[in-house]
Amino acid sequence: MKRQNGVPLGASGSLSNMLIRAFGARGFDRFWTHWNPIFSFYLGKYIFHPASQVMPVSIALVITFTANGLLHDAVTMAVRHEPAWFFTPWFLIMGVMAAIHRSVPVRYATFPFGMRALINTLHIAVALIYPLWLHLS
Repeated sequence: MKRQNGVPLGASGSLSNMLIRAFGARGFDRFWTHWNPIFSFYLGKYIFHPASQVMPVSIALVITFTANGLLHDAVTMAVRHEPAWFFTPWFLIMGVMAAIHRSVPVRYATFPFGMRALINTLHIAVALIYPLWLHLS
């Protein structure tokens, strides 16, 4: 936690550090190393790292994002007691976007924080369009 956000879990400023580091990330693939660092740690340890040992890193990244979406949908289904497939396609799309950013290093580290935050937010919003369309249709 401290390595990802600069302060220990629960310390004063941990949430603001997470948000600032995530939205101010130098690339969309780096956004996820700061967003929800506890969950990211376990996804990395149990899904991404083992998968990346047997397949290309970009595929392992997409699989990890998809598994994350499945976990989110499983919680939604457990609460609602009905099928819900909203997060899986959204996270799949974000995984593909993160894999592209990782493969073709598009970096905006020199941009001001506000511009980096806008770019990272737009990536999330663009990835959300298709799942929202599916959900509303």
